[in-house]
Order: sequence, then C-alpha cells, then structure tokens
Amino acid sequence: MNKSLIEYISIKYIIQTFSNSNKRIDSISYKNIINYLENVKVNNKKLIIFDMDGIEQSIEIIDSSSPKKSALYFSFKEFFEKNKSKVCLFINCSDIVLDQIKERDFIDYTNNYLLRDSSPYDLINCGNKKESDLLDFFTKELSLIETDLAFIKDRNKLNDFKFDLIGNKIRSYISEKCVSETSKTDHILKSTSVHVNKYINLKPLLENFNSFSEICFYLNENIRFRMREIPDFLVVPSKNAQVIASGLIRFLPSDILIINQVSPITSYNNFSTLNKIDKNAKYAIVEDFHCMGTEIKVIKGILWSHGVNLDEKIYTFPIASTNIYDDDNIGLAQNKIFPLYKLEKDFDYKIFTQTTCPVCNDIKCEHRKSFSI
Repeated sequence: MNKSLIEYISIKYIIQTFSNSNKRIDSISYKNIINYLENVKVNNKKLIIFDMDGIEQSIEIIDSSSPKKSALYFSFKEFFEKNKSKVCLFINCSDIVLDQIKERDFIDYTNNYLLRDSSPYDLINCGNKKESDLLDFFTKELSLIETDLAFIKDRNKLNDFKFDLIGNKIRSYISEKCVSETSKTDHILKSTSVHVNKYINLKPLLENFNSFSEICFYLNENIRFRMREIPDFLVVPSKNAQVIASGLIRFLPSDILIINQVSPITSYNNFSTLNKIDKNAKYAIVEDFHCMGTEIKVIKGILWSHGVNLDEKIYTFPIASTNIYDDDNIGLAQNKIFPLYKLEKDFDYKIFTQTTCPVCNDIKCEHRKSFSI
C-alpha cells in the first residue's frame, strides 16, 4: 500500500502547539483545531486517521442550540462537511471521548469510524453504530492492504503503524524542501568523506516553524515510546542537534548535554560538559541526519568511558537516516537507533564507500581518486 493515501493527524500535537491546554478540547483549543484542519491537504487521501491519544473533552457548551454536542464536535464539523467522501477513523480514544463521538457528536456521518481499544479491537461506524470487524471495508472499498492495517486486530502494532505514517509526512517535507541532485563535481560529502548520489539538507525543516514544531513533537513521541520514560539528558553532537533539542524541551522536561564538534572532520573540544555525565542517567542522542554513525560512535565512547551502560542507557533519535546502520544488534553505532524516516526507499539515496561511484558507476573514477577511503 502507498501510505500517501492515508493522512495521520495527532490532535495532541495541535493542542500542545497552538493552545495553552496540554490535552483538553475546550472553547479555546477547538478553534485551533479548526484552523489547523483548514490547511491540511487531503484531496488525494482515502483515509484520515485522527489520533486522540491523551485527549480529554470539555463539558462546557459551545453552542446552546446543540447542548448535546461537545467541543470535539465543533472542532471537526467544518472539516467533515467539506470532506464527506473521505473515510475518517478515530484511534486511541478514551472511553468518555469514544462514547461522546459514538452516541452524540457524529451520528449523522456514516463515513466516520471509531477504533475501540478492546481485544480484539472493534471498529464502530458512527452512523449505524454497527460493532463489527470492518477490515473488509478498508481493504475492498479503499484498496488498503490488510497487512498494513493489522493494527485493527493487534494493539501492539498500532504504534509501529503510526510511526510509518509519521515517516510518510516527513518524506513529503524532505521531498519538497530538502533533496537536490549532485553533479560529477560536488557529490563528496564535506562532513564525511563518502560519495552520495543525492544531497539531503534538513536545514529547511529546522527553519520552517510548522515542519520544525511538528517534527519535534513526533521525536518526543518516538523517544517516549522507545525509551518508555523521559530521558535525563538530550545529547546534541552538532549545531543542528542543538536547534532540535531546543524544540524538544517544549515537550520533554530533560536537560541538554552538549557534546559538539565530533564529526569526522572535527574533534571534540567541549570539555565543560563532562562533569554533568551521570552513569546512572538515561541519554537520548538527537540528530538531524544519521549517515555513517561517526558522531554516535564518539559520543557513545565518551559516555561509556564515564561508566554509562551502552545497552541500557543510550538511545539515538535522528529525524532521518540512511539504512547503513539498520541492524539494532550489531556494533557500537548501530544499537538502539530509531529514525523517524529512512531515505533509501523513496529517494533512492546511495552512499559510495568501497564499491562503485554512484555518479560515474566506475570504481576508478576521478572522484574516488580525490581522497583515500
């Protein structure tokens, strides 16, 4: 299945980013949801997933003419009216929110569904309240592949599917702003002496408020999910990582440990932070782009030399990565790396180290002669 057919929207992200409330849909936050949804492009989408994880509803009345309708109803009303042909699915609803949607808010919308947290899950149509396995509807009517919708029957697969959809959103950001073709004279990375067939520059994501804020939120979600707890320190190995960490601390109450200038062409020179290293603390290394893993090797070596357990205390969270270090069980730099997005599949991104040059397709090309691997 092409996951571009699915739009994933976290309501918690909208509320935490644009409202003062952390988790409640009320008379203020519902307007921010409306404004956000107005700018979501769903023309080519078949399924819209609204993640209600951690969301509470307010009991205040927004419109006295509709006393049974909650603020949640008014948050989505305009979007649903404009997109009646789209199938919408609410996931991770609390029991109170689920009952409000099912019994009062969206009983007139037959294309809206709820995923109830039971074993196995129940899919509930908001219009007819039919509680049955509607997986057949999604696979036949929407042409979605059953294996990609396995989370409907398996709670443990829901988060993995969610991060797949998040990765697809980041793919759109990268595709629009960050990818450029290399030429025969500029395809050697300055930071790491390897050849690449395309240049990925993630700075435009960090410079745009909407993409930066959203990516920081999803990195926060990834860190909390993978580590199961809040890390004591966010470790930053570069200037871009410092920017990312500054956005992350809006969502994560962690301290920042700066260990910068550790790329292959520079040396570590910030010794003032070493006295902050606690061998019992947990560390989340944040990066913009994970390529060859040199920075991570150096950082893990520094932390290990101060008694930090590499297997239990250190995790790495880049925005995007190559697939070079895709095995979690091999090597110092490969352990516990959880990117939000991997580059090779969609962008045909290639790194030349010891085989043929991706530009010239020649093991003895003029570019390879310019340095020694």
